[in-house]
Amino acid sequence: MKKLFLILMAFCTLLIGGTALASDYPKYLGGDPNFILVDAKMGTGWYVDRSSLVVQKYAPPSYAIAVNVCTVPDADR
Repeated sequence: MKKLFLILMAFCTLLIGGTALASDYPKYLGGDPNFILVDAKMGTGWYVDRSSLVVQKYAPPSYAIAVNVCTVPDADR
């Protein structure tokens, strides 16, 4: 349970930090809540596929988490 909690907290930290200044970009890609905006700059948006999250290494204090990221040009339009 502790492992799952730590992974979810790390994932939420990534999401909150990247979207604070990206108000002109859609929060979800195409309205799909599995693709979450994590960063945006100069018209390009980067979306994380929530369903692709995989923990590759869990050896505290060292962790390795892998996700698929979609790059969308002109995401602000």
